[in-house]
Amino acid sequence: MYPGAPEILDDGIDQDCDGIDSITCEGSIYVTDADPGAGQACGVITGSLWIHFTETIAELSGFDRLTSVGGDLVISENFELVTLSGFSRLESVGGDVHIRENYSATSLPDFAALTTAGERLDIMTNPALVTLPSFSSLTTVGNVTVENNDTITDVAGFESLHAVSNVDIDRNESLVDISGFASLTSVSEILNIEEHLSLTDISGFDALQSVTELTIMTQEVLGTISGFGSLNSAIDIMIMWNNGLTDLSGFAGLTTVSGLYINENPDLADISGFNGLTTVSHELQVSYNYVLTDISGFDALSTVGTYFFVRYNPMLCSSIAETFGAGFPMFSATGNDDSC
Repeated sequence: MYPGAPEILDDGIDQDCDGIDSITCEGSIYVTDADPGAGQACGVITGSLWIHFTETIAELSGFDRLTSVGGDLVISENFELVTLSGFSRLESVGGDVHIRENYSATSLPDFAALTTAGERLDIMTNPALVTLPSFSSLTTVGNVTVENNDTITDVAGFESLHAVSNVDIDRNESLVDISGFASLTSVSEILNIEEHLSLTDISGFDALQSVTELTIMTQEVLGTISGFGSLNSAIDIMIMWNNGLTDLSGFAGLTTVSGLYINENPDLADISGFNGLTTVSHELQVSYNYVLTDISGFDALSTVGTYFFVRYNPMLCSSIAETFGAGFPMFSATGNDDSC
């Protein structure tokens, strides 16, 4: 027995000399205003851990001995909670992880030992949160959502994650950088990056090879889309309503896509980032890009399965569009610059 020694569950001996023997807690644990110390002796919780709907707790700690939660981990609707610490030994959560609607929380613990979680990891509507907690060892989870956290500036800390079903990064108004998915190779359903006022860099997806649907929409100051150089196949890619977007150079490895939609990007003058794209099996749209003058980035394109629309790009010479589209049977060009 000595400080820092590994604890043996349920043996009645305090191996690490902290005054508490780690135990297995059967069922679910609820931390409340009336019982803020609930669960702090638990090394394992067989059910869920709920830190939920507290109104008077401002600081909470004491889960450093916890290694496993069999059900969900819910940290939500804690109205006065400013700081939460602990969880440094938590390795697995059998259910979902929900961290949301903690309106005063500026600091949440890193979950650096967590390797597996269930279907969902949600970090949502924590308006005072300055930095996202790190999940640097996480390798298995179904879906990741980072949404409506007003003051975070970076999405980082997911560097061990290789494959997920969905990633949704949405409406984080101070977000500048998405850098934390360096090992992610596959998104089996949707990668959605949408509606940010300050985002300038999404270069953190360098390892991504396949995705079913990629949407990058409604970014106010994003100038460059880079960081998708390893992406070689997708079903649909939608790049739409991005004010300030001038550079699409990040898709050099893409060879095949079902649908590609580049619409209503008012500052996009040049499409130069799809030089390896040979096949669009369904539909290609390039429309309502008001300063677009150059579509030579599609020079390798040989097949468009159905519709190919180049429309309402008022600075793109109609002759360029029509010459480019001449080899595609369902090509349509209208509303471009008919003066050249």
